[in-house]
Amino acid sequence: MSVTGLKFGEHLADIILPKHKIRLGKSCKIVQKPSKLNEFTIADFICLGFGIASFVLVVALASTVQVNRNIIFATVFAPIGTSIRCYLSKYNTFKKHFPLGTFAANFSGSIVIGILFLLSNGIVYSKLSCEIIEGLANGFCGCLTTISSFANEITQLPRKHAYKYALVSILMGQIAMILTVGIYHWTIGLSSTSTCK
Repeated sequence: MSVTGLKFGEHLADIILPKHKIRLGKSCKIVQKPSKLNEFTIADFICLGFGIASFVLVVALASTVQVNRNIIFATVFAPIGTSIRCYLSKYNTFKKHFPLGTFAANFSGSIVIGILFLLSNGIVYSKLSCEIIEGLANGFCGCLTTISSFANEITQLPRKHAYKYALVSILMGQIAMILTVGIYHWTIGLSSTSTCK
């Protein structure tokens, strides 16, 4: 589904922006903008102010609103997951045919999701804890892990390397989840019903 969505998006972009045809196989160089305050433009300050104000508003809503807090918590935790994934993407060029940053984001996300699963299955007992766990799973892990980048990288890598990268990524994610949840289950045991549902 991800590869289908990626290809559909490419075709849609070709229709909407025919002068800017995307050439597969060519990579774009991302240039980071300087982050010194004296080099910011007015638009940078407006965006930064809007981002900070939005984050403060969401945190204030999470502490006062009693309905759908899991959605609000997801909004609070999402920027943290996104920032970590952005930082990890810098390591994608360390190995020529193995995007290490995306792999690290997906692998660590699998471990965190496993831990959150354990927390929601008998370790936590309050409604607020359950809402925070769901917010972490949907917001933090949803933005940390990335199927879209994974699918894009598989289509861009040479076939042999794409298979190797996909196989290692999927296997390691499964192993991380099995060990995270399995060790707890084998030593202590899991509740048959989730305390957070």
